[in-house]
Amino acid sequence: MERDQRGFVIYGDARRIVERLNGILQVIHSDAKPVKPGKALTFGPDGKRENATHALSASVNITLGNVRMRAYATTGDAPKKQSETILQRWFREAEEDRHHADLFSHLTHLDNWSDLYKSMEIVRRMVGKTRLSSILSGEKKQWDTVWQTANCHRHAPDPTNYPLPVPTPEFGDSRVFVLKQIAKVL
Repeated sequence: MERDQRGFVIYGDARRIVERLNGILQVIHSDAKPVKPGKALTFGPDGKRENATHALSASVNITLGNVRMRAYATTGDAPKKQSETILQRWFREAEEDRHHADLFSHLTHLDNWSDLYKSMEIVRRMVGKTRLSSILSGEKKQWDTVWQTANCHRHAPDPTNYPLPVPTPEFGDSRVFVLKQIAKVL
């Protein structure tokens, strides 16, 4: 495979991984900023720039009340085998199951009612209506209200065939609610 073709394949894989990462981040932190693939420059033997290495970059905003970090403690003991993290598990499941892959893809750009509906639909397909009802328990009514609202907006509001529920939930609150429920399902 030519060097340029390898770079294209690597970049395609990086885009897929970043898309899944962004979907997963939305489930973990509904206010997460997107991570974007970028290019890091390398130089050939002749000193000219080559765009062959790919990297990830992110915009990070830290506020005093909202700092996220992970720390590991070390001891003099031999290192223990790390168990699979939730992020690693979700990546693996997305590789093995198209429903997980589709869900993380829709969550990546979850800024409209249509993608919210599609994400809810995928979750329902993944676990089935009965199990989803069990997982939601006391929040099933709110889920159904958001579902109905998203479905109405998805059909370019048709008050006759797809009436909005009263009261009609706001998109931002609905998005956060659905992300919390998806975290329970996953």
